[in-house]
Amino acid sequence: MTSLLAALVFLATQSGENPGEQFTRFAGYDLGKATLLEFQDRYGRSRVRERGDAGEYEAWICYATPTGEVQFNSGEIGNGTDLLGFTLSKKLTGSDCQKPKVALPNNISGLALGASKIDFTAFAKNSVAWAKDVETTKFEYRTKTADGVPLDVSITVIATFRSDKLIELVVWKIETT
Repeated sequence: MTSLLAALVFLATQSGENPGEQFTRFAGYDLGKATLLEFQDRYGRSRVRERGDAGEYEAWICYATPTGEVQFNSGEIGNGTDLLGFTLSKKLTGSDCQKPKVALPNNISGLALGASKIDFTAFAKNSVAWAKDVETTKFEYRTKTADGVPLDVSITVIATFRSDKLIELVVWKIETT
């Protein structure tokens, strides 16, 4: 599995992607380029859940999968509608999320729940900060829009492990001018 992950990271970096971009594609969508409504159109209606306010505001929809739960996340910067994050988790009990009308993938660019800490670190190809069983890595860079406007990009990845197995993966991508 480690060699497969290493190959995926190699291919991603060879394709000219910016750092961390391997985490920002899921189910055929890119963070920052879709809306929660687009996911509802494809996977079925799901109640929009909300918490917090101002800079702490989050909105998300979720779907139950055979192995857990998938959330599609937005926040204040995304006006509660633009896709800014994904969460994959192994929540097997207590989920009130509906089943999608179309099957969802169980991995982000080849990184699946159940991966080891070593596999995750190799896939991230970035420095990580540990706090007990939670690994956080952050990617920051500058780029430009198609019409030349400078953008600051921040991708945050939070991976939670139990018994050396990935049980939750949270990814956020924020772009600001």
